[in-house]
Amino acid sequence: MAAPRIRFLPDDGFRTAVTARVNEYFAQTGKARTAGPAIYAKAIIYGALAVVAYLALLTLHGGALVSLGLALGYGVSILFLAMNLAHDAAHTAVTGHRRTDFLIQRAVFVFLGVDGYLWRMRHDGSHHVFPNVNGCDIDIDQNPILRLSPNHGARPWQRYQHLYAVFAYMLTLLHSIFVSDLIYLRKTSLANMRGIRHARGDVAMFWAGKAIYFTILLWVPLSMLDLPWWQVLLGYVLVTAVQSLIFVFLLVGTHFSIEASFPKPDGSGTMPTSWAAHAIETSVDWSPESRLAHFFSGGANAHAAHHLFPRVSASHYAAITSIVRATAREYGLRYNETTFLGAIARHFSYLKSLAREESAERDFRDECECDDRDGGVYVSPAA
Repeated sequence: MAAPRIRFLPDDGFRTAVTARVNEYFAQTGKARTAGPAIYAKAIIYGALAVVAYLALLTLHGGALVSLGLALGYGVSILFLAMNLAHDAAHTAVTGHRRTDFLIQRAVFVFLGVDGYLWRMRHDGSHHVFPNVNGCDIDIDQNPILRLSPNHGARPWQRYQHLYAVFAYMLTLLHSIFVSDLIYLRKTSLANMRGIRHARGDVAMFWAGKAIYFTILLWVPLSMLDLPWWQVLLGYVLVTAVQSLIFVFLLVGTHFSIEASFPKPDGSGTMPTSWAAHAIETSVDWSPESRLAHFFSGGANAHAAHHLFPRVSASHYAAITSIVRATAREYGLRYNETTFLGAIARHFSYLKSLAREESAERDFRDECECDDRDGGVYVSPAA
């Protein structure tokens, strides 16, 4: 007997209402949904900082500590460039032209060492369709290190996960570069995505991107810096650890929190809410209307607006968050909001609560099939 396909309930009016009100906002302001001057300005700032830091690293020869500081400046600038420009581009929200935006996103991700095409496929095609749904959202796939969902089974050592999680998070970028990218390149099935095939051009660009990254981040510094090779490699590891922690702390509390929900389908595969209501109640905003928060996080802090309107540039999230918040409350939906420090604290409280909970009685991912059509944002990988 075929497993039932997971489906959300029909729109109860919330999605229609919030979409109409956001459309009215754009009509009244005359603004385009794509990136405005603020996004391009941030891209110039972060891009320029990265170039200056990298060139200074290769030419100043100021010793180990100065070199490490410049390397950190380069790495952090590239990370913020990715979060503020490439993330919008992954959702075709920079220029609005698919090929142009995907090229921007992929080019920026090269300097992070992560393949932009594979990341976009997972992020746009899985996480945005089924956030926090076990077996369907690749971002919460069960792993032996951390228990990230109450619907996952627990392993004995995970009772201490709130204590060691920060050390695991420090390895996030290195794992993506050296392990998960290679795994995802070979997979034909990921979460809700089936029959994945990669175009030869995408595979070629994958390897070209890795070659460019290792040339810029390792070969050139090893060749040009007047430092022992082990110091260069240690500096590289430290930079990736800092990049990882910044990335994780800006994002991890937006879904993995004591306030976010992790709903399960019933026996027929039906989720308890509509897709839009699900997007609201599985997201947590932190300081969503803060300009400073947006400057660094690229809109990740206004996560509910992002999940409801992924094709809208992050430059608008501060403005439309008030619409999302008011409409959610009007329809009796739980809108989750905190501060940056609150998001981090709630995340570690969440990890601790899962460490103490018993294993889930069953894992429904083998009983239901994900239906990738409900969210309306899934783009199949190129064949």
